[in-house]
Amino acid sequence: GGATGISVLTEENYFLGSLEWMRDVRTLLTELLPGERPSVLRKDFLVEPYELVQARAYGADNVLLIVALLELELLKDLI
Repeated sequence: GGATGISVLTEENYFLGSLEWMRDVRTLLTELLPGERPSVLRKDFLVEPYELVQARAYGADNVLLIVALLELELLKDLI
C-alpha cells in the first residue's frame, strides 16, 4: 500500500504488546519486501538506555521517547 513504516506496541502490562511481535513484523517485512527496509518503530514507555539496545536487537529502527516521562539528562542520553 506504500507505507514506509510500521509502529509496533511492545508495552506488555497495560497495552498487551510484545517484543516478539516486533521481531515477527521485521521478519514479515523482510519476506514480503525483499530489498526494501520499511522503518519499524517500537512504541513503549522507554526509560532505560538498555531498552534502546533491546529495541534494535528485536528489529526496531526507531523508538518512541515520551518526553514527559524522562528527566532532561536521561533524555539526552537516550537521544
